[in-house]
Amino acid sequence: MNSVIARVWKESCIYGRAYFYVYSHDSEIYVTDALPLDTFVIYDNTVAHKPLYAVRYGHIGSAKKLEGYGIKCEKL
Repeated sequence: MNSVIARVWKESCIYGRAYFYVYSHDSEIYVTDALPLDTFVIYDNTVAHKPLYAVRYGHIGSAKKLEGYGIKCEKL
């Protein structure tokens, strides 16, 4: 976990923002970084500027097909 925090901290210093990507697989919860170059967040247009969705995309497979998917931002 410390290596993930270090990567996200470094990405924040370089790009001005960084993202943790939290997901589950086989009833286990995993945390990794989502590169700011491959991720963006959609915010509402209120004064609160709350996050609505995040989109993460990247090249998949040997054909380098560009694939993306959206993630609904949930309140924890």
